[in-house]
Amino acid sequence: ALTWQRSFTCNLAGFLSVVSSVSSALCLAFITFERYYVLKNSINYNKRLSIKVTLIVTIIIWIISFCAATLPLLDFNSYSAYAICLPFDTRGSIYKIYIISLNSILVACFFFICILYILIFVNTIILEKKSSQTGCNNETQLR
Repeated sequence: ALTWQRSFTCNLAGFLSVVSSVSSALCLAFITFERYYVLKNSINYNKRLSIKVTLIVTIIIWIISFCAATLPLLDFNSYSAYAICLPFDTRGSIYKIYIISLNSILVACFFFICILYILIFVNTIILEKKSSQTGCNNETQLR
C-alpha cells in the first residue's frame, strides 16, 4: 500500500479526482443558472448568455478546478496520506483549511443548484397560471 500511495499514479488519480469533482459541481451550477436565466427571460429572446460569457465562465471553472487539484501537489495537503489517493490529510491546520475550502465549494454548489431548481419550479407554475389566464383558450374570451 505504501508503494502505491507514494507513486506518481496515486498522485495522478487524486489530481484527476479533484479536478473532475470540482469542475462537475461548478459546471452543473452554471448550467442550472443558465436554465433558470433562460426561463426567467423566456419572453425576451435578446436576454441570453452570450458565447463570450459562457466561455469566460467555463475557463474560470477549469482554472479553479486545476488550482484546487494542484494545491495538494504543492504541499497544501497530500494525495499520498491514504491509499484512496484523496487529499484528506488533517495533520496540519493548512490541510484542514484546504479540506474545508474544497468541501465548502461543493456544498455551496449543491445548495445553489437546489435553490435554483426550486425557483425554476415556482416560475414555471407562475408562468403556467399567467398563460392560462391570458391565453386564447380561456373560456371568458370564447364567450
